Amino acid sequence: MAISTYKKRSISYLGRDFASSKAAFLTHLKTYFPQTFNDFSDSSSGLLLTELGAFFGDLAGFYIDKRFN
Repeated sequence: MAISTYKKRSISYLGRDFASSKAAFLTHLKTYFPQTFNDFSDSSSGLLLTELGAFFGDLAGFYIDKRFN
């Protein structure tokens, strides 16, 4: 049986804007994938995908809020 070495961390559902989503993605990448993903320059393709995920998270949050109103 394998023993998990991951630390449990609390997930905040309050920060749904672009900046907080991007910061959460980067923190997750730096914590769990330090050897795999270590290029955090503005021109890297990994950061492009991270920003794209943060953008779609922000967009989905906007449309969910719009539907509830």
